[in-house]
Amino acid sequence: MKNDKNIIGEIPLTETAFLILLAMVEPNHGYGVMQDVEKITGGRVIFGPGTLYGAINNLERKGWIELDFNDKKNRKKFIRQQSLVKRFCT
Repeated sequence: MKNDKNIIGEIPLTETAFLILLAMVEPNHGYGVMQDVEKITGGRVIFGPGTLYGAINNLERKGWIELDFNDKKNRKKFIRQQSLVKRFCT
């Protein structure tokens, strides 16, 4: 499959991409991803907003993640992995 080759061509992933995808096994929002990454790494990695949202934009552009739903009341966009990427992260 074309997308399989796209993902395989990116391996090994950058630590940033890997941690973000790991934090998005279930739909998550930006601040939730920041918290999850900090927890997963025991505080070793703490993303600033610029790093996080820049990486999220790159992953979305590659088609690896997509908007799941937009909670306008709480101003949160929940993002989820594409099913193809989920196969590689779980």
